[in-house]
Parts: sequence; structure tokens; C-alpha cells
Amino acid sequence: MSIKWSHLSGPDEYSCRIQMIRNAKIFPVFECLIDSGWRERGLAQILLSRRQPNGNLVIGIYLVDIFCLGLKNTVCNADISLPEYRKMKERMFPDSTLIPIPPGNARRIIRGAIEYARRWDFKPQEDFELSRFMLEGLPEPDNDFTAEFGRNGKPLYIAGPDDDFEAIIGTLTHTAGKGNYDFIAPLKTGDFDGGVNSTERCEKRASSFSKSHPKLVAHIRKAIDKYQKSKRLSAGRGEYELALQFRNAIESRPDEILEIDDEMEYGLLDWLLELPFELAGNGLVTEAAEIGKRFAEVFEPENFLADRAAILAVHGRRDEAATQVEEILARFPEDPWVAIKAGDACYALGDKQAAESLYRRGWTQAGDDSYTREGALERLIPLLEVAGRHDEAQALIAEQKKRHAASLQGDTMDKDSPLLEEKESPRRPPVRSSPKVGRNDPCPCGSGKKYKKCCLNIPLFRM
Repeated sequence: MSIKWSHLSGPDEYSCRIQMIRNAKIFPVFECLIDSGWRERGLAQILLSRRQPNGNLVIGIYLVDIFCLGLKNTVCNADISLPEYRKMKERMFPDSTLIPIPPGNARRIIRGAIEYARRWDFKPQEDFELSRFMLEGLPEPDNDFTAEFGRNGKPLYIAGPDDDFEAIIGTLTHTAGKGNYDFIAPLKTGDFDGGVNSTERCEKRASSFSKSHPKLVAHIRKAIDKYQKSKRLSAGRGEYELALQFRNAIESRPDEILEIDDEMEYGLLDWLLELPFELAGNGLVTEAAEIGKRFAEVFEPENFLADRAAILAVHGRRDEAATQVEEILARFPEDPWVAIKAGDACYALGDKQAAESLYRRGWTQAGDDSYTREGALERLIPLLEVAGRHDEAQALIAEQKKRHAASLQGDTMDKDSPLLEEKESPRRPPVRSSPKVGRNDPCPCGSGKKYKKCCLNIPLFRM
């Protein structure tokens, strides 16, 4: 649900509208409607409007699951003219038959569903913090009005198209207990045998970590979903604290991280690896460094610590960055990608000589691994070009061509390698601005490879 704030032209008007909504209890009710058949379907759409002194309306819209989840969605707005209001109803409820309902009865449905859902650890949609003011000052419900929550004495979860089905089932299993709830699964071709699911099957698909931490997993899924839809994190302290909560929970079972990532369709590691860069980009450099340090204790330290070094370097934390570079090189002396990423940190610190040395080291250590060799050369060649050392750059390109020709028989190298093309102009190691690129998206550098097989491993690019 979304409503355009057509009158909004600045922060003063925005604040005025918020204040109108907060004061809605002093305005008389203009209309209160609910879709017919809500009792049978277990899903109620409620539209409440109240008339402002200027004749326009303050409105609140509520999507209420009375069988299980409570308030699934809500939105409110102010200063809506009558013509706008009529158009909005036609647009938002095209297939619904709305009938009048006493405002007090509507409030009982909304409040009762919210309280019922809280028993199973489901909270109302976050915009209820504002739309709740629309329910204040309403008359009491009719004496003979009743509303049943749940069905047959227990929750009935009917999956919606945008629901995180497995997370919700996990929460119900944890709070209500196995066998103490019913559900109707989403019907997706190939997902369930004969279009039918069962609690046992759903539980088998969930990792043991998800079963023991359903609420945490649900929050992480929500963060990942937001990240994947926008292709960019809006990382703040909330995401930082959520990641640390996950880190503490996984302390004694780090081997399950890959299993959880698989369960979340490979979104978990994307989120965790990108989070430090986004935190740092939003000014939370200390928090970004902490995430890298803490997760390195339980999973892929060579990745998290190398990225940490680059973040500290880019954001001017020179001493910490230098210490981190020294540590990872001593700890992973034979890892070519550690050398390459350490080179990125040195480049950000302005030490191009050290960066060149580390890029060459990674290139040498890569051996016949063409992917890693290209990762080193994609940094080294631009560095040489910028320094005016064109002959050395061209010599590396020629050697790469030679290796490519020799490897075609075994098909060990990408035949469309971008390094095999002549460099027309010098370029620096790339820096990403926006939008964020997913692991399986085409790499924006133009190589034709997937991002995870190309520039994902270049911290400066990801920043």
C-alpha cells in the first residue's frame, strides 16, 4: 500500500500532516468501511477517515490478518480532499466490496488481532506507530459485536505472496508448538509435492540454527530482502546490531554458516560481506571494523580481515590499517588474494610501491589460477600505466596473451578475458559508487563475468 502525499512540498507541510494525524482523535469520523467476507477469509481491509476543520480528510488504512499475523500492513495520510479520497478508494480497493462498520467495532478488530498475534511473537507493521492515532477517541464497540481470532482455537497461517513462509512457520513452531497451529502454504510450481506442504517438510528445509533462533533468522531475512530488492544497503546501527547478534548466536556453531546461507538462497554471505563497506560509507567506520574483526573469528578470516584493512585505509585510519595489513600478511603468507587485498589497502594509504609489490606477489602466487592472476593484473596494469611505465604494462599484457594462447587447449582461462584487450587509456583501480551489485549479477566492469567471479574481491571497487 502506498499513497502519494500530493500536497507535500517541504518539511513544514510534512510536519503539519504528521501533527494532524497525531491529533486525529479530535476530528469527527467521516466514514469507516470494511470489506465484506472478512470473517470467512480471515483478512480484513479497513478504511477509516476523519474530517479535518478545513473539510479535507485524515485517513488510515489497515490490512488485518485475524487468523494469525495481526496487522500486516497499514498506512495513513492527512489533508486529503474528497475527490482524491474517492479516487484513492477506487484505486486501492478495486475488487473489494466495502461496507460500513461502526468505528468502535473496527478498532476492536485491529486491536484484538494485534494482541492475538503478539502471543505468537508477531508484531504490527511498523507504520502502526503513526496510524494508531487514528483509532483514538472512537466510540466503544457495539455490545453484541464479537470477533474471533485464530480459527478453531489455534492460529491459522495463510501464506501471502510476499511472506517469508519458512521464517513464519519457524516462529509458530517455536511459540505455539508443533501441531498447535494450521497453515495453508503458497502454491508455487515445483515447490511442494502436489501443491501441498506439511510442517515436517518445512522443518526439514530449515537449518537447525533457524529452528533454534526463528526470531533472529526472521529479522535477518527481512534485512537481506531489503538489501536484495534495493541492490544497496541503507546500513545503520540497526543492521550493525543485528549482525552482531547473529555473530554471538553462531559462536559455538560456525560450521552452520554455509548451511544457513544455502537456506537463505545465498543471501547471507552477500549481506555480511557487504555490510562493513556500507557501514563505513555511512560514517560508521568503527562499527564496520568491528564487524570485520568479530566475523573473522568464526568464518573466512582472510576475507573479513583483508576487507577490514581496506576500509580502515580508505577512511584514514592509517595506523590501524597498517597493523591489519601486517597481520594478514603474516597470518596468510601463501594466500594470493590476501596479498592482492593488502595491496588495495596500501594503494588507499598512498603507498603505491608497496601496492605494486603486493599485486606482483599475488600474481606470482596465483600460479595457473587464471581468475586470481587476472585479479592481480587488473590492479597492477592500471597502476603501471598511471605511473607512466607503459612498457612494463604492455609486457604484462603480452605475457597474459601468451598464457591465454597456451591455455586454450585446456580451456583453463576465460576466452573473453578483458586483460587480453589492449589498454587504450590508463585507469586507476575502480571505485564503486552505486548501485550495489549482487554476487550473481553481471560485473559492472564489463568483463562479462559474474560479479562474484570478478570485482567482488576488490575492496576498493566495492567501496
